[in-house]
Amino acid sequence: MSAVPAREDGSQAPTIPAAGVIVLLLVFEFVNGIMQGEITPLLPNIRTELGTSAADLNWIVSVELLAAAISVPVFGRLGDLYGHRRMLRIAIAFVAAGSVLIALAPNLPLLLAGRVLQGAEPAIVALIIALCWDLLPAGRARSVVAWASGTLPAGILMGAILVGALAKPLHSVHWVLAVPAVLAVLCVPLSFAPVLPESRPTATGGVDWPGAAGLALAMVLLLFGISQGEHHSWASGTVLGPLVAAVVVLAGWTMLERRVPHPLVDLSEVLSRSMLPILLCSFIYGVFYFGNQAAGATFLSANRHETGYGFGLEAIGIAALSIPLVLAAVVGTLVTKRFAARVGGYRIATAIGFVLVGLGYLVIIGFHGAPWIFVLFYLIAGFGGGVALAGTPVMVAEATQAHRIGVAMGLYVNFRTIGGALGSAVAASVLSSFLLPGRFGSGHTAQPSEHAFTVLWSIIAALCFAGAGIALCTRRTE
Repeated sequence: MSAVPAREDGSQAPTIPAAGVIVLLLVFEFVNGIMQGEITPLLPNIRTELGTSAADLNWIVSVELLAAAISVPVFGRLGDLYGHRRMLRIAIAFVAAGSVLIALAPNLPLLLAGRVLQGAEPAIVALIIALCWDLLPAGRARSVVAWASGTLPAGILMGAILVGALAKPLHSVHWVLAVPAVLAVLCVPLSFAPVLPESRPTATGGVDWPGAAGLALAMVLLLFGISQGEHHSWASGTVLGPLVAAVVVLAGWTMLERRVPHPLVDLSEVLSRSMLPILLCSFIYGVFYFGNQAAGATFLSANRHETGYGFGLEAIGIAALSIPLVLAAVVGTLVTKRFAARVGGYRIATAIGFVLVGLGYLVIIGFHGAPWIFVLFYLIAGFGGGVALAGTPVMVAEATQAHRIGVAMGLYVNFRTIGGALGSAVAASVLSSFLLPGRFGSGHTAQPSEHAFTVLWSIIAALCFAGAGIALCTRRTE
């Protein structure tokens, strides 16, 4: 089976063995999913072994997202300049190194350093999508993007089940995390397989390193300010100072990006009528997906006799309860192309996906006293999230010129990543703002109250319904 040279922009796609390319890219996406799914079920175990607070657990998620917010646009730009395959290999090497460091880390700072290296995970997603769009005909590329979108949550499920099943017999999180680390390392030589050709570098210029540094500084200030809301009033200088500084840095960064010849982020493209609504949808997706990761694990693992909520689940129980979520997400991604054709396009399909996620959160806001309620929530929100996950990158690709595909996919993933970073940080702040009284309400033993979770879920539900409205405002590109 070979790719037929026919792109919508009139350029010629290379004649290559499409089956080999597709299989290899899906393998990378699957292992990437395993890397993303390994941490969440182990968060309660990590908290016990490393002696961290419930709010600190969110930073295990947030620090990776912070690193990704910087690495994704840089990898995307470098891919457009020097080839997406080359940068894919480097990103895979970063993730492998981070996975090994996490498996060996004896304390939280080193674990966070490994998570910083794993910040290249979202860049792998962007580079895979860019390679699909560059190496395959447009029709085949749409299908493969949907398959890749389904492969990612399948890998996340496998990662969750894998570490959940190993947590008890291996006792230590270090031994458990060593298993996915081996898989990540094996992907490094696999990325040099000759079946995967290089894409066509069509961009010119260089990398806007000052822009990358400015964006990094702004993100650090922003997340630091939000994190201080865990311990101080939101009106205090400790919180407002970093937030105001972040706004000032972003303003200066905006001026810089408008003046450099080859900006890291093309603001005119970001703010365009065809791209901005899609990127906002991606941002909201990141908020609802990552914002509830640590919070959900904390709720499910809580002892009801001590906190008044939760089911006392261990890692394997949390992973098992997540199976309906991932299966529904996989089904959602696989039917997105046909679903979009039936409802009138990807923008409408994506809007419906956001509505379903919002409805799922409304279910657990009102009813969260039994595990089967979470199964129902996962089925509804999983299917809707799968449709939104598969639909948005297609809309991005169809609204982008061929020579900007790497940057565009970087923007798409980056907005999702930034949304996840902010969602995770806000979740940490909300959980630490509503604590149980007594011995569960201070220090590392601090436990969020049940009300903290309903507040967080209400915020996410409102954003999902807003995302549905934004999706309907996108320009039709189908």
